[in-house]
Amino acid sequence: NCNKVTYIGNKFPVEITIKANKCKGKSSKLTITKGNEVVFSKVIDFNTALSSQTVLTEIEAKQAGIQRYHVNLDPIPEEITQVNNASDFFVEVLDQRRKILILANSPHPDVAAIKESLENNDNYEVESALVENFSKTVLGYNLVILHQLPSESNNISKVTESLNKSGTPVMYILGTQSNFAAFNELKTGLNIISNNKTSPNESLPILNNDFALFTINEDVKNFSYDIPPLYSPYGTYKTANSSNILFYQKIGSVATKQPLIMFNQQNNIKSCVIAGEGIWKWKLADYKQNKNHDIFNGILSKFVQYLAITEDKGFFRIICNNNFYENENVEMYAELYNESYELINDPEINLDIYDKENKKYQFVFGKTLNSYQLNAGMFPVGEYRYEAKVKSGDKLYTKTGAFNVLALNVELVNTTADHKILYNISRKHQGKLYYPTQLDELLKSIKSREDIKVVSYTQKRLNEMINLFWVFIIIMLLLTTEWGIRKWSGNY
Repeated sequence: NCNKVTYIGNKFPVEITIKANKCKGKSSKLTITKGNEVVFSKVIDFNTALSSQTVLTEIEAKQAGIQRYHVNLDPIPEEITQVNNASDFFVEVLDQRRKILILANSPHPDVAAIKESLENNDNYEVESALVENFSKTVLGYNLVILHQLPSESNNISKVTESLNKSGTPVMYILGTQSNFAAFNELKTGLNIISNNKTSPNESLPILNNDFALFTINEDVKNFSYDIPPLYSPYGTYKTANSSNILFYQKIGSVATKQPLIMFNQQNNIKSCVIAGEGIWKWKLADYKQNKNHDIFNGILSKFVQYLAITEDKGFFRIICNNNFYENENVEMYAELYNESYELINDPEINLDIYDKENKKYQFVFGKTLNSYQLNAGMFPVGEYRYEAKVKSGDKLYTKTGAFNVLALNVELVNTTADHKILYNISRKHQGKLYYPTQLDELLKSIKSREDIKVVSYTQKRLNEMINLFWVFIIIMLLLTTEWGIRKWSGNY
């Protein structure tokens, strides 16, 4: 048991269960290899007649792509079955960890809470800094979180200009230190006119049931009913038509249409605005209610996933699973877009699949309503790579990939007969169950049954000698030879 997907540089957990029968006092060696490299080994001692052990380890993902690992348990003396001593597993290693930068105007518990939450997700590489100490470029990050920036003391115009030019998604967290005049120029879909920064509103969240950018589960909905307020800027709020509001503000007992958390996309640049500071209290509230931070972490992960996701904007796509079992058909899907990003399926898509010996299997995708589909049938166990080509207009598109066909060895996992199942099958078909010590009873039972008797058939067929050509020739040659010998010797 292991993660199917991990990121390069991560250590991913692997869980191996070892079962042994009648092996008390014996030992074996467990190894995990990747190619010729041994990545883990351990001596396994069997201390009981019927043993079941679980071995936990971590393996570092050093290379991107689909990586194959081989698990092997050395055989012990007099072992009957060794086929189930080995198994393979595959892990897809991605080199696409999302890089997130948190820039803050000043130290704040919000920054620590957000950073700690995001660092729990292996998909994110998080860096935080005070803006006055940050001298690097913001280019290269998949998401930048600006906490109370721009502010009165830090306009960060160069930073925001660079983010806008690069199309980097930004999450803005507003507070009493924010410069709203500078913020309003950033085209986030929200304008705030505030003349009183020292007296923010205590704003509770009210979920917008029409929000549809991503799913909100019941746990989050229930959580939003009983969490502390954020300190939101006092003032007049104006939102653009393109805004998607997740939570509205409830000030005191008044439910307003002012956004507390909202998303916007303008010129293909995504942004999020949290119009209030104090989100760190939500993390504490989550722990108080549930003894963990799962809901808080889940909310932030949803935000980041939406903002920082990298979409495949290519005109040609192939959708294919990484793994298939040997009794499964290898199925693929393809999508082709024109210059207006509309699905088309006029051109023919050719696919070549290669095995490890470079044997080529050629296919042509079938056409569906507005895309493509291929059922390539079942393949032998092994590793395969593929190359798909299509010509659309004067452009030739090529996509490559790989998949694995895994052995289906379910029957080898448990090699001990299940006598209860055998008995039920026997009884269902009017049979009986006999143990090795009852073979004499089995013989008597067979002999006593009238429906089980020896049946023999006799069949006779006559063939004239002349129809057996070669036999006839041989006999005639023998007779002729005998006659010649007798005549030569004077017996005739």
